[in-house]
Amino acid sequence: MANILDRFTSLFGTRFGSFFRSFQIGNTTPIWVDVNNSAEIYNTVPEIRAAISVKASMFSSGVWKLRKPDGETIESDPIIDFLNNPNPLSSGKSLLTSFKIYEQSTGNGFLYKNKNSELSRIPSALWALPSDSMIVDPTGKIYDQVSIDEIIQKYTMRIGSLNKDFETDKILHTKIKDSIEELVAESPFTTLKKPISNIVGAYNTRNVLINNKGALGILSSESKDSDGAIPLSSKERERVTKEYLEKYGTGANQSSIIISSAALKWSPMSFPTKDLMLFEEIDADFAVILDFYGLDENIFTRTKGSTFENKNQGLKATYQNTIIPEAKSFSQQMTKFLNVQNGELYLDYSHLPVFQEDKNQQAQSFNQMSSSISSLLQSGTISQDEARNLLQKFISLE
Repeated sequence: MANILDRFTSLFGTRFGSFFRSFQIGNTTPIWVDVNNSAEIYNTVPEIRAAISVKASMFSSGVWKLRKPDGETIESDPIIDFLNNPNPLSSGKSLLTSFKIYEQSTGNGFLYKNKNSELSRIPSALWALPSDSMIVDPTGKIYDQVSIDEIIQKYTMRIGSLNKDFETDKILHTKIKDSIEELVAESPFTTLKKPISNIVGAYNTRNVLINNKGALGILSSESKDSDGAIPLSSKERERVTKEYLEKYGTGANQSSIIISSAALKWSPMSFPTKDLMLFEEIDADFAVILDFYGLDENIFTRTKGSTFENKNQGLKATYQNTIIPEAKSFSQQMTKFLNVQNGELYLDYSHLPVFQEDKNQQAQSFNQMSSSISSLLQSGTISQDEARNLLQKFISLE
């Protein structure tokens, strides 16, 4: 294979040879990108950024509410006001977005509560810390311990020359749901290393095809004698090239047909991109990434054949199967982390447009059922107790 590449280089120049080498023809060793730098992967691989950003945006669209022990829902409370304005630089939504991006990129999320006074039940501020700069310092003990400070000695944030330690009870540390690690979850990019590498490789190959395509083809002499092919003289090559560039093309005074007295042959040099199936490769890898993060492909505009209804159903499925379960787990951790005594925090998504159609359908069904029960009651077919039981059963099913 090396000899073939060297022949291409000697015949057509180093640029053309480098073009073929960029495909690494005959290379049987896979090439994987370095996924240890999660920030670089997030910032440079569009499919990763799209998946994580959309998931973070959907997650942060929830509204904080407080559920009392008796089931009553509270929408106005000092702890809710705090969560909606957690620090001088962030709103509640932007805090949740940053936190989720960090968590889904590295496998670990870290929230820091700043409490100026232990007497106050509301912290002074809440910050999302950059997960790739956090170090967990374990005590070396796990299974016989009953509190987190017996397992983790401290957390440290290292950014350049900055080293800041955090007490264990001031940090909420979350891990991605499918992590098998006890203390620090492995980055999801480790699992997604192959599709990420294939996406990067596909983009690089497309870039080479676009920028280093070289000549479109070769116009060579077809004339022959008893010794074989007769090459064009330098004067004839110059004349043919000049005519080709000046007389032929799609311009107003140019011809689209070449008429020449010379015996010429056209050999195309371009490579059909579609044969490499680079676009299909990226789509297939993107599908793997979406499955990993629990996202429906129809919520992304790049999906072919996606309709408004498909997108709505995709949004609803993603919220119900991924976002809401993760939000429920996170809310339970937040309730404990903030030491909420008068109820349980939860993120509510029922206000979103995608769920309003369900509410309208439920309201119509309730009205129809109520009307039917009322008619049966007025006609004496059922008693008031029976009507009440039917209505309660219907509500419980809804």
